[in-house]
Amino acid sequence: MSYELGIDIGTSYTAGAVCRDDGLIEVAGLGPIVDSIPTVLYLAEEDVLLVGDAANRRAVIDQAVPAREFKRLIGRTDEVWLSGNSYSPVALMARMLCHVRDRTAEHEGQFPDHISVTHPANWGAGKLELLDDALRAAGMADATTLAEPSAAALAYAAESRVPVGATLVVYDLGGGTFDTAVLRKQGDDFELLGESMGIERLGGADLDELVLEHVRELVNREWPDEDPAATIPLLHLRRACTEAKELLSSEERVIIPVLLPGIDTDVELTRTQFEVLVTPLAASTLDLLGAAIESAGLTPDDLDTILLVGGTSRIPLVGRLLEQRFGSIVGTDVDPLFAVAKGAAISASIEATSRRGTAPATTSRSPRPDMGWRGAAHRPVGAPPVSAVGPDPRVVGEIQ
Repeated sequence: MSYELGIDIGTSYTAGAVCRDDGLIEVAGLGPIVDSIPTVLYLAEEDVLLVGDAANRRAVIDQAVPAREFKRLIGRTDEVWLSGNSYSPVALMARMLCHVRDRTAEHEGQFPDHISVTHPANWGAGKLELLDDALRAAGMADATTLAEPSAAALAYAAESRVPVGATLVVYDLGGGTFDTAVLRKQGDDFELLGESMGIERLGGADLDELVLEHVRELVNREWPDEDPAATIPLLHLRRACTEAKELLSSEERVIIPVLLPGIDTDVELTRTQFEVLVTPLAASTLDLLGAAIESAGLTPDDLDTILLVGGTSRIPLVGRLLEQRFGSIVGTDVDPLFAVAKGAAISASIEATSRRGTAPATTSRSPRPDMGWRGAAHRPVGAPPVSAVGPDPRVVGEIQ
């Protein structure tokens, strides 16, 4: 059976979805356990780039640092060094695109009829041209591209009854970027109202950094930044800070193990402490969302829903702040992790069927147990777990 493919390469995680001839949309499992994979690459040997969890595991074994968050470098002249070899962010993006396409084709037994790839809403002409370069390098020059909020809206419409004329605002807070846009349903598609807006460097990765800095301050010991023996333990600690952030969405307190050269201790972090740390960043997203609504010539009373997209949007603080400022129109009935990939698959189907002159019909669901679709997410080898307590240099893109 032929199909179309949607690809969402995020700062932290990459996801895919397929849309089949019968309109069924399914998340593409890109590894053996879960359905998304880390956006991570590692040069294992000459010209052999490992992807996702395989890259993470091999980097730990080799005591080396893989390439992460390179999506944030699109539009800069920075090169990414892996095992003494230099790669452009565009080349790394192309490699991720190839992996998703090839992994999907391996399972499906054929390549997709059409591919759609998403991008942050605030990418200007320069960065979109670089995305086109990555697509050409990946052999996908014919692919459709669309903004992440537009893709999320398409997925929402496929899973909910959205009448023509309904107006929604997408709040997309993912691993590395924040995007927001006001959209109105027009036929089978959505019309952008006003300006789509975004913050290039604001997402889950930045919240992780706040947690890490908080841990560093509490430990109050000399930090082994320059010690080569601390490279891998620091990676484990960063992962522990990420796990702590995620656990605090359901737990009141967590314990973060700190195992570094000369340091062996634990740090407790409460949800209240975490929310104090991240409130300024969360508040800045609300300001931008308000600006997007204003640019559309609307008020919150004109909106039917605020659609939450991206894993970081599920932090309880975000929902509370949104309701306090914009009222009880916050919607959570869309898959925050895979909505963008699903919407991209719908976009690919719309484009493919328009070329064939037939009308698409889409329904969405998660993978069937017998599909064989699975992804992977493993704790790094040797990393201590974060426990719940009961009852790289960062740069800002220059090319827009």
